[in-house]
Amino acid sequence: MAADVVQWNFQSEALDRRNRAVLNLSHHDLMVVPERLKSSRELRVLHLNNNKITMPPEELQFMMNLQVLTLDHNMLTTLPSGMFKCTGLQTLSLGHNPLVYISEDVAKLVNLTELWLPNTQLTCVPTGVCSLRGLRVLSLEGNNLSDIPSAFGTLRNLCWLNLARNAVKELPDCFMLLGKLHTLKLDWNQFQDFPKVVLKLPKLVNLCLSHNCICLPDVLLSELRPLDGFTKLDLRDNGIAPPVPLLPKEKDIVLL
Repeated sequence: MAADVVQWNFQSEALDRRNRAVLNLSHHDLMVVPERLKSSRELRVLHLNNNKITMPPEELQFMMNLQVLTLDHNMLTTLPSGMFKCTGLQTLSLGHNPLVYISEDVAKLVNLTELWLPNTQLTCVPTGVCSLRGLRVLSLEGNNLSDIPSAFGTLRNLCWLNLARNAVKELPDCFMLLGKLHTLKLDWNQFQDFPKVVLKLPKLVNLCLSHNCICLPDVLLSELRPLDGFTKLDLRDNGIAPPVPLLPKEKDIVLL
């Protein structure tokens, strides 16, 4: 009953403003998206976080000007085909939903620059994600990933990548193609060796590898020298016994 009242209030107060560019319906126990949203064709930003939505509406395809859509912390188990017709989307956030699988049709969102999929129970990197050539930010934290596909190397505009809290043991050689990557989060995985392929990333400045199983001090000072702008290297809670001469003082690197 309370959810119905909240939903009615939003229909009467917010949704009548058809030209409203930003609409936040988060934290209101909504079980469905109000139908009148489909007439909000000027809507550019829509936040629906922390509700009880199980399926986004097909009507999303009519929101041709929608650029930002966030649906974190709902009960989504699948995504409608209409969502992948929102080709103007630049940011899509679906974190903390039991999705398990993302359709290959995500590749149709050709203008995406940010994709947030943390804690969505994924067991593999969605195939379509590797076709999103414009992606600059990608979060796959807290899933059940063990392998990173070689197609990942096509994401050459990627600047920020979070693969923390998975079961990854190594990075493929294709990572050397991610020439714009400046932040890479690999905490809480299953690395036993330092992933040396990251030393070939010219713009990498922030590397987090804490809480892995790296036990061999094979990161040599000479191998770190190509990383001219390196500012942070996090190797906490591994098997590396100090002192290990990893960090040149002149590079202002902080070992946490």
